[in-house]
Amino acid sequence: MKKIQKIFFMLLLVASNSEAKVVLIPMGELLIPIVIEETRTSSLVEGEVVLDQALLLSLVNEARTGGYFCGSTFYPAVSPIVWSPTVESATRIHSDDMYRNDFFEHTGSDGSSAGDRLSRVGYNWQTYGENIALGYTSEASVIAGWLGSAGHCSNIMSPTFQEMGLSRVGSYWTQCFATSF
Repeated sequence: MKKIQKIFFMLLLVASNSEAKVVLIPMGELLIPIVIEETRTSSLVEGEVVLDQALLLSLVNEARTGGYFCGSTFYPAVSPIVWSPTVESATRIHSDDMYRNDFFEHTGSDGSSAGDRLSRVGYNWQTYGENIALGYTSEASVIAGWLGSAGHCSNIMSPTFQEMGLSRVGSYWTQCFATSF
């Protein structure tokens, strides 16, 4: 009972802060509250769509914490991932690049990789993975699309990743997972 009271108290404290959202992530029989502070490290770029970070994190962590079949391979439950505004900045660079230059691939128009883009925004990465998508119209549909693709899904389920950022410019989506040193 004390654990439930403590979680409820935490939720009340966070709920009073209009800058933050709480997502409850199921882990076994427990619900783990994860606080998401919706911060922007820069203003919107032309064509950028403001995304529901709490929803994106919830959808990704629902798969991660419950275990998931990526194609025919089952990935066991892994720790929830957290949102990183810095990683989000790197994804915005790539979504904006694809939007402005009308192309769709992981390598940027300047030859950059996701690792290069992470380094540019000051993220000292140890490992990273990137998913891109084109044409999806909502957070739920793009995550469902990635979960339906074995390669993209394996990025979502990788236990080596601790942080995530995601952006959409026009119809171009970029999701990056990373772990820093």
